Amino acid sequence: MTTQNVRYGSAWEKFHLAVLGLAVSEDSLQQRIRNAYILHLSLIEHDDVPEGIREEFHSLHETLNRIPAVAGEGSAAASASALDELEAPRVIASIVSMYDRMTKYGPNR
Repeated sequence: MTTQNVRYGSAWEKFHLAVLGLAVSEDSLQQRIRNAYILHLSLIEHDDVPEGIREEFHSLHETLNRIPAVAGEGSAAASASALDELEAPRVIASIVSMYDRMTKYGPNR
């Protein structure tokens, strides 16, 4: 395992779990995004993703924190719920694309 694999391995694992949840859940797209972000992707520090992914990862973070927290619902949950039927698939595609680029840092690389 290379130094980069060790450095980015935790982020890879969180992306893997997020994508798995997106794929197998029967919830709405917005709920899938909410869960993927809150349970996994929000736990990743920006410096823990490779430089080539950081800008897109930052954009995801901004998208899912654009609406202030309301009535016991955090900002990420409110932002994910507000995604429309065009935005939600784009957010999922972005997550899957980042995960695809993260696979070279997975445990078997």
